Amino acid sequence: GTYGDDGSLRCRVCNPGCATCSGPGSGECLTCGGVLALQGSTCVARCDDGTVGVNNVCQSCHSECKKCNGVTNSDCIACQDSHFLHQDGSCVTECPDAFYPEPFSKACKSCHSSCATCTGASAGDCLTCSDSTHFLDNGRCGLTCSSGTYADTAAHRCQTC
Repeated sequence: GTYGDDGSLRCRVCNPGCATCSGPGSGECLTCGGVLALQGSTCVARCDDGTVGVNNVCQSCHSECKKCNGVTNSDCIACQDSHFLHQDGSCVTECPDAFYPEPFSKACKSCHSSCATCTGASAGDCLTCSDSTHFLDNGRCGLTCSSGTYADTAAHRCQTC
């Protein structure tokens, strides 16, 4: 691209990263070419965290996203500190049923298939059971209760005798 140089009244070549520009510097780009994206007035190969390149322009991620691959609330790849990344790409403050918040990855991870709600991934981390015919017994869901307990059919839990 070129720009009009007011001093010499000539067309001058833009900085190599710019497709169009308002002056010769790398920070005077108006549009970018190829795989570069406009961030402010500079063409960059990679947009800063919190932004994503869309049509050669760095645009802000959704407010709940720390990093993203698009601008909607389901394009997150990392969430703000108060949120957890769900499998659908959204950031949530609480993980939905059948998922638990994993603090190290800051993601909602799947519960064991026997759990409707849980605190972790194993079969012993259930808070409630996914099958209404099962009873919760010390974090595990099963058809029967362990010795010294009885099946409370209303609560779907094994209670101490």
